[in-house]
This record gives sequence, C-alpha cells and structure tokens, in this order.
Amino acid sequence: MNRFLTLIACLFVLSVLPSHAADRDKKQSKWEKQPYKYEVRAGWATPNSNLYYYSVYDTPAFQGADNYLDWIYKPQHGSLRSTGAFFAEFNMNFRRWFALSLTASVSGYSSDVYSPVVDDVTDNISGTLINIMPVARFYMISRPIFRMYGAVGLGIMMDVGDSGFMPYPSFQITPIGVAVGRDVFGFCELVSGVENNASGFYFGIGYRF
Repeated sequence: MNRFLTLIACLFVLSVLPSHAADRDKKQSKWEKQPYKYEVRAGWATPNSNLYYYSVYDTPAFQGADNYLDWIYKPQHGSLRSTGAFFAEFNMNFRRWFALSLTASVSGYSSDVYSPVVDDVTDNISGTLINIMPVARFYMISRPIFRMYGAVGLGIMMDVGDSGFMPYPSFQITPIGVAVGRDVFGFCELVSGVENNASGFYFGIGYRF
C-alpha cells in the first residue's frame, strides 16, 4: 500500500513540474518580448497649492488667536511661493499594457510673515516636500512612437520645514497621459490626488532601453 501511495505521489509531482516550468517559460518569454523593458523619466509638475497652505498655517507663527484682538494683531502670512515639483522615475515595462514605476519628487515653498503691530515683514517660513510613490501605469494605446495611459499611485509625503517633520500618506491618480517618441520621448500627464506633490500638469522627457 505504501509503495502504491509513493508511486501516485511521484506521478503527481512529475505531472505538475512540467506545467510550472511551462508557465515560467511563458512569463519569461512575455518579458523577453518587450522591446523596451525599462525607462527613466524626469519632469516638472505644477504646484499643489493645498499642500503649501497646510504647511504654512500649521506653523506656530500663526497660532494663538483665542479672541478677536488676538486675531487682529496676530502675524499674517504673505503670498505663498513654490518651486513646483521636480520628478524622477524608474519604470519596468512588464507588458505592453502594464508598467510599474518608482517615483520620487521634491518641491520647495516659502511665505513671509507679516506683523500688523510693526507693519512690516518679521520672519519667513519655508520648507521642502518630498514624495516617494510607487505607481502602476496602464496603457490604453501602446504604439512604437505613441502611447496613451492612465496611472494610480500610493506612497508617502514628507514635509520638512519650519513646522517640523511631518510624514503622511499620499495618493495620486493620472486619468490620462501621453508619451511621444521611441528611445527618447516626451510626455505630458494630467495629475490629481490627495497630499501628492503635483496638481494639474506633469510633463518632461524620458529614455527607454
């Protein structure tokens, strides 16, 4: 009986191994068929103004308005200034229709602190926003010289500034993006999300290899 069970187990293993090998070879062949397996990107995005407002308002300089007089005489912020977001990406093109990307971005912001008491600028608030985000990109059109896609990402935002160090979750969605070119290409995306380092348009250049 034991010999019979051993024989059945061996036959089962022998039947399963070829199928696993075939699946592995099939996946490898799909990867090998990709004409461009990797790409790097760099670009700039329009500022996400909501992020800078939170970063400035949360600083101690604008706290403590407990009554009407405090509200009148407390320091006021000036115009917010931002560099916009500078991006760098590394992509792996697993299929013609799907790619994974690791995206890093950085932007700077600053604002003057105005005192109604002395009627002058008394301080400056500044900081840096750093965003690390894995992104899944789905291609609706994938041609050698033209691609159209959408993307979604989930990562972490780090605010390093006068208000201290504040990390928080970040979400980003790209309803539509286009890339034009072969080895070297240009791209433009419409970007939205929550606590992400871009809001509006993100564009730049890339290289596929």
